[in-house]
Amino acid sequence: MIALKLKPTLLGMLLLFTAYAGIAMKPTKLLSTMRPEINLEASIPKNFGGWRMIQMNTPGLVDPQLTAQLSKLYSQSLSRSYLNDEGEMVMLSIVYGHDQRHETNLHPPEVCYEAQGFQIAKLLDGSQDTKLGTLQTRKFVATRGARVESVTYWVNLGGVGPVDKRAYLLARFKMGLTGIIPDAILYRVSTIGTQDKLHASHEKFIKDLLASIHAENAKQLLYNSH
Repeated sequence: MIALKLKPTLLGMLLLFTAYAGIAMKPTKLLSTMRPEINLEASIPKNFGGWRMIQMNTPGLVDPQLTAQLSKLYSQSLSRSYLNDEGEMVMLSIVYGHDQRHETNLHPPEVCYEAQGFQIAKLLDGSQDTKLGTLQTRKFVATRGARVESVTYWVNLGGVGPVDKRAYLLARFKMGLTGIIPDAILYRVSTIGTQDKLHASHEKFIKDLLASIHAENAKQLLYNSH
Protein backbone atom coordinates (compact mmCIF):
# COMPACT_ATOMS: atom_id res chain seq x y z
CA MET A 1 0.00 0.00 0.00
CA ILE A 2 2.83 2.37 0.86
CA ALA A 3 4.50 1.66 -2.49
CA LEU A 4 1.25 2.40 -4.30
CA LYS A 5 0.95 5.74 -2.53
CA LEU A 6 4.52 6.72 -3.39
CA LYS A 7 4.20 6.09 -7.11
CA PRO A 8 2.09 9.17 -7.91
CA THR A 9 4.35 11.30 -5.74
CA LEU A 10 7.51 10.07 -7.44
CA LEU A 11 5.91 10.49 -10.85
CA GLY A 12 4.96 14.05 -10.00
CA MET A 13 8.48 14.82 -8.82
CA LEU A 14 9.93 13.41 -12.02
CA LEU A 15 7.56 15.48 -14.13
CA LEU A 16 8.45 18.62 -12.19
CA PHE A 17 12.16 17.86 -12.53
CA THR A 18 11.82 17.29 -16.27
CA ALA A 19 9.90 20.53 -16.71
CA TYR A 20 12.45 22.46 -14.65
CA ALA A 21 15.38 20.91 -16.52
CA GLY A 22 13.76 21.83 -19.84
CA ILE A 23 13.43 25.44 -18.74
CA ALA A 24 16.90 25.57 -17.22
CA MET A 25 18.53 24.16 -20.37
CA LYS A 26 16.61 26.40 -22.74
CA PRO A 27 19.10 28.83 -24.36
CA THR A 28 18.40 32.47 -23.54
CA LYS A 29 21.50 34.48 -24.51
CA LEU A 30 21.84 35.75 -28.06
CA LEU A 31 25.41 35.46 -29.30
CA SER A 32 24.74 38.46 -31.55
CA THR A 33 24.41 40.70 -28.47
CA MET A 34 27.73 39.57 -27.05
CA ARG A 35 29.92 41.13 -29.76
CA PRO A 36 29.97 44.13 -32.13
CA GLU A 37 27.07 44.50 -34.54
CA ILE A 38 27.55 43.04 -38.02
CA ASN A 39 27.19 45.32 -41.06
CA LEU A 40 27.40 43.37 -44.32
CA GLU A 41 27.18 46.39 -46.64
CA ALA A 42 30.09 48.16 -44.96
CA SER A 43 32.22 45.07 -44.37
CA ILE A 44 32.27 43.50 -47.84
CA PRO A 45 34.46 45.48 -50.29
CA LYS A 46 33.10 46.49 -53.67
CA ASN A 47 36.47 46.14 -55.38
CA PHE A 48 39.31 43.79 -54.45
CA GLY A 49 42.04 41.59 -55.92
CA GLY A 50 41.22 42.37 -59.56
CA TRP A 51 37.45 41.98 -58.98
CA ARG A 52 35.06 44.91 -59.32
CA MET A 53 31.36 45.17 -58.54
CA ILE A 54 29.06 45.49 -61.56
CA GLN A 55 25.38 46.32 -61.84
CA MET A 56 23.11 43.35 -62.54
CA ASN A 57 19.74 42.02 -61.54
CA THR A 58 19.55 40.55 -58.03
CA PRO A 59 21.47 37.27 -58.27
CA GLY A 60 20.20 33.83 -57.37
CA LEU A 61 16.72 33.95 -55.83
CA VAL A 62 14.36 35.09 -58.55
CA ASP A 63 10.98 34.29 -56.98
CA PRO A 64 9.66 37.53 -55.36
CA GLN A 65 7.32 35.63 -53.03
CA LEU A 66 10.10 33.36 -51.79
CA THR A 67 12.46 36.31 -51.43
CA ALA A 68 9.87 38.10 -49.29
CA GLN A 69 9.48 35.03 -47.08
CA LEU A 70 13.22 34.68 -46.60
CA SER A 71 13.59 38.36 -45.76
CA LYS A 72 11.50 37.69 -42.65
CA LEU A 73 14.03 35.09 -41.50
CA TYR A 74 17.18 37.13 -41.97
CA SER A 75 18.41 40.23 -40.17
CA GLN A 76 20.51 41.38 -43.14
CA SER A 77 21.17 40.34 -46.72
CA LEU A 78 23.61 41.44 -49.40
CA SER A 79 23.55 40.62 -53.13
CA ARG A 80 26.24 41.74 -55.58
CA SER A 81 27.81 40.72 -58.89
CA TYR A 82 31.55 40.93 -59.57
CA LEU A 83 33.69 40.82 -62.72
CA ASN A 84 37.46 40.38 -62.90
CA ASP A 85 40.05 41.42 -65.48
CA GLU A 86 39.89 37.98 -67.12
CA GLY A 87 36.18 38.34 -67.81
CA GLU A 88 35.06 35.93 -65.08
CA MET A 89 31.76 36.92 -63.48
CA VAL A 90 30.37 35.67 -60.18
CA MET A 91 27.33 36.52 -58.10
CA LEU A 92 27.69 36.88 -54.34
CA SER A 93 24.80 36.57 -51.90
CA ILE A 94 25.18 36.79 -48.11
CA VAL A 95 22.42 36.44 -45.53
CA TYR A 96 22.76 36.95 -41.80
CA GLY A 97 20.38 35.69 -39.12
CA HIS A 98 20.96 36.91 -35.58
CA ASP A 99 18.68 34.29 -33.96
CA GLN A 100 19.14 30.64 -34.95
CA ARG A 101 16.18 29.05 -33.24
CA HIS A 102 13.92 26.56 -35.02
CA GLU A 103 11.57 29.08 -36.59
CA THR A 104 14.29 31.45 -37.78
CA ASN A 105 17.18 29.22 -38.83
CA LEU A 106 19.04 29.51 -42.12
CA HIS A 107 17.77 27.65 -45.17
CA PRO A 108 20.41 25.79 -47.25
CA PRO A 109 20.62 27.21 -50.79
CA GLU A 110 19.75 23.89 -52.42
CA VAL A 111 16.44 23.95 -50.52
CA CYS A 112 15.69 27.45 -51.77
CA TYR A 113 16.56 26.52 -55.36
CA GLU A 114 14.38 23.41 -55.22
CA ALA A 115 11.50 25.55 -53.91
CA GLN A 116 11.79 27.55 -57.15
CA GLY A 117 11.63 24.46 -59.34
CA PHE A 118 15.35 23.87 -59.88
CA GLN A 119 16.82 20.37 -60.15
CA ILE A 120 19.90 19.86 -57.96
CA ALA A 121 22.85 17.76 -59.20
CA LYS A 122 26.58 17.20 -58.59
CA LEU A 123 26.26 18.03 -54.88
CA LEU A 124 29.71 17.81 -53.31
CA ASP A 125 31.01 18.68 -49.84
CA GLY A 126 34.62 19.76 -49.51
CA SER A 127 36.93 22.38 -48.07
CA GLN A 128 38.96 25.36 -49.18
CA ASP A 129 42.08 26.79 -47.62
CA THR A 130 42.12 30.58 -47.36
CA LYS A 131 44.22 33.26 -45.70
CA LEU A 132 41.78 33.23 -42.77
CA GLY A 133 41.53 29.46 -42.34
CA THR A 134 39.88 26.41 -43.88
CA LEU A 135 36.24 26.71 -44.95
CA GLN A 136 33.89 23.74 -45.15
CA THR A 137 32.07 24.24 -48.46
CA ARG A 138 29.26 22.65 -50.46
CA LYS A 139 28.97 22.80 -54.26
CA PHE A 140 26.14 21.89 -56.58
CA VAL A 141 24.61 22.62 -59.99
CA ALA A 142 21.01 23.88 -60.21
CA THR A 143 19.00 23.57 -63.43
CA ARG A 144 15.60 24.97 -64.36
CA GLY A 145 14.76 24.99 -68.06
CA ALA A 146 17.51 26.82 -69.94
CA ARG A 147 18.99 28.33 -66.75
CA VAL A 148 21.94 26.41 -65.30
CA GLU A 149 23.75 27.78 -62.26
CA SER A 150 26.87 26.51 -60.50
CA VAL A 151 26.84 27.25 -56.76
CA THR A 152 29.36 27.19 -53.93
CA TYR A 153 28.43 28.10 -50.37
CA TRP A 154 29.57 27.93 -46.78
CA VAL A 155 28.01 28.68 -43.40
CA ASN A 156 29.27 30.36 -40.24
CA LEU A 157 27.20 29.22 -37.26
CA GLY A 158 28.37 30.84 -34.04
CA GLY A 159 31.93 29.61 -34.38
CA VAL A 160 31.68 26.53 -36.59
CA GLY A 161 31.04 25.93 -40.28
CA PRO A 162 28.53 23.13 -40.90
CA VAL A 163 27.03 22.70 -44.37
CA ASP A 164 25.44 19.30 -43.69
CA LYS A 165 22.02 19.60 -42.01
CA ARG A 166 22.90 17.04 -39.33
CA ALA A 167 26.13 18.89 -38.46
CA TYR A 168 24.23 22.19 -38.38
CA LEU A 169 21.60 20.85 -35.98
CA LEU A 170 24.23 19.20 -33.76
CA ALA A 171 26.28 22.40 -33.55
CA ARG A 172 23.19 24.42 -32.68
CA PHE A 173 22.18 21.87 -30.03
CA LYS A 174 25.64 21.95 -28.40
CA MET A 175 25.54 25.75 -28.19
CA GLY A 176 22.05 25.57 -26.74
CA LEU A 177 23.37 23.43 -23.88
CA THR A 178 25.61 26.34 -22.89
CA GLY A 179 22.65 28.73 -22.88
CA ILE A 180 23.71 30.44 -26.12
CA ILE A 181 21.45 31.13 -29.11
CA PRO A 182 23.88 31.31 -32.06
CA ASP A 183 23.71 33.63 -35.02
CA ALA A 184 24.70 32.53 -38.53
CA ILE A 185 25.95 33.85 -41.85
CA LEU A 186 25.50 32.02 -45.13
CA TYR A 187 27.74 32.91 -48.10
CA ARG A 188 26.71 31.86 -51.61
CA VAL A 189 28.85 32.31 -54.73
CA SER A 190 27.29 31.36 -58.05
CA THR A 191 27.84 31.58 -61.80
CA ILE A 192 25.57 30.97 -64.77
CA GLY A 193 26.82 27.81 -66.49
CA THR A 194 27.98 24.34 -65.48
CA GLN A 195 31.60 23.95 -66.58
CA ASP A 196 34.07 22.64 -63.99
CA LYS A 197 36.14 25.80 -64.42
CA LEU A 198 33.27 27.83 -62.95
CA HIS A 199 33.68 26.22 -59.54
CA ALA A 200 37.41 26.88 -59.92
CA SER A 201 36.64 30.57 -60.44
CA HIS A 202 34.52 30.44 -57.29
CA GLU A 203 37.53 29.24 -55.31
CA LYS A 204 39.62 32.07 -56.73
CA PHE A 205 36.91 34.61 -55.91
CA ILE A 206 36.49 33.32 -52.34
CA LYS A 207 40.24 33.37 -51.74
CA ASP A 208 40.54 36.95 -53.01
CA LEU A 209 37.47 38.10 -51.09
CA LEU A 210 38.59 36.73 -47.74
CA ALA A 211 42.08 38.11 -48.23
CA SER A 212 40.60 41.59 -48.75
CA ILE A 213 38.34 41.79 -45.70
CA HIS A 214 39.68 44.03 -42.96
CA ALA A 215 40.92 42.14 -39.89
CA GLU A 216 38.35 43.73 -37.57
CA ASN A 217 35.50 42.79 -39.89
CA ALA A 218 36.91 39.29 -40.35
CA LYS A 219 36.49 38.64 -36.62
CA GLN A 220 32.79 39.39 -36.97
CA LEU A 221 32.12 37.80 -40.35
CA LEU A 222 34.46 34.82 -40.40
CA TYR A 223 34.80 33.97 -36.73
CA ASN A 224 34.07 30.33 -37.42
CA SER A 225 36.70 29.52 -40.02
CA HIS A 226 39.29 27.18 -38.54
